[in-house]
Amino acid sequence: MNPILLGGFALGLTALFTAYGAAVRANRLETRGIVGFGTAIGLLATVASYYIMSRASGKPVPPSSLLVNSLMMSLCTGFVIAQALRRHKIETIDEWDLGGVPIVVRHCAPGRIQGFDTLIVPASTRLAGDPGAAGAVVASAGRVSETAIRKVGVVPLERVVEVPAGALSAERIVLVAVHEPMKSVDAGRLRRAVDNAVVQARKSGARKVAVVAGSMRGIAGPEMATVLLPVVRHAARFEGLGFVAVDPQLAAAFRAACAGRGEAQVPVAATVKTGTDGATDLHDPKSP
Repeated sequence: MNPILLGGFALGLTALFTAYGAAVRANRLETRGIVGFGTAIGLLATVASYYIMSRASGKPVPPSSLLVNSLMMSLCTGFVIAQALRRHKIETIDEWDLGGVPIVVRHCAPGRIQGFDTLIVPASTRLAGDPGAAGAVVASAGRVSETAIRKVGVVPLERVVEVPAGALSAERIVLVAVHEPMKSVDAGRLRRAVDNAVVQARKSGARKVAVVAGSMRGIAGPEMATVLLPVVRHAARFEGLGFVAVDPQLAAAFRAACAGRGEAQVPVAATVKTGTDGATDLHDPKSP
């Protein structure tokens, strides 16, 4: 077979795999589509590799070589499909009603967050290029959000910045600076800053709000869940309130906190004190 045609065929398969990945990332494929298209592309790659091997050698392909080659193709295809399904999965950890307002706790990739018009995301003061949940959310939102964040630049601690949600299903992303780059997160500041961001989001017209977070430096998952979940006391301000974990570690912490849900498991702040700077200071009955 002509080497140029072989190269073109290989390039075509690469383009096909790339298009498949882009379709998954853009949520254009649902579960059956992910498995179906992924399997079809994998089979095509396996058949193509066998044909190329036999044409290149000019001899029948030994069964052992065929087995190894097909097995490798199958493993690669299975890995791609598994990763695609993992990205696509939306896990509802818990949901309940609080005074007529639906509360939901989920685990999913940023691109799969649905049902909220405002996403509140803890970030570093640098904002642009921020690792963790903030970086993942902005990357999923696309160029519009990234450009808006670059224009803002570095911000002070506890500053709240609102940018368009771009390709996400929400209307806006509210980033709140809770730590400096490469430095640990202070639990008290995280609690105060996120609470203030929720209050500010309501003043901006938010109706359905989700606090989106992932593991952060210097704060363990269970403590992170304990810090964030008291936001439910603001539920009466909204039509819906949610918490979204974008990584397995925080998802596990939320799952443990919501197990056997009650006041002992989902702490709600007892008192609220608003300072002159507009920030809200929470008091958790369990903390000193």
